[in-house]
Amino acid sequence: DAVPDIFLAMAAGDARGAYDMFSERAQVALEPSDIQAQLDRDYDAYFAQYDHVETTEIEGGHFNESDYPEYVTLRGVVYYRDGRIGEFEAVLDLERGLLKIAEIRVGIFSQP
Repeated sequence: DAVPDIFLAMAAGDARGAYDMFSERAQVALEPSDIQAQLDRDYDAYFAQYDHVETTEIEGGHFNESDYPEYVTLRGVVYYRDGRIGEFEAVLDLERGLLKIAEIRVGIFSQP
């Protein structure tokens, strides 16, 4: 699963691994150093104490001639071991049969 995997990579401080989970479309505008900068800036707020995500909504995107979505939008909840609860929205591109992250947003809405 692309969304849990990117959270696990970011929680482990693995900027290169996280970068590899982004789609080709996203990588055009993104460098591994951008991921590292986000880790340096936002690790404690969004990735430290990560426990798991729960997808609550799936929205299919544009469909190609094979009736498969070329992208999907996922929304859900992020749970942290310290009791915080957040939310995420991710757009995933279908590339060679794999869902890869095109964009992802994370926010925290509940503190313990």
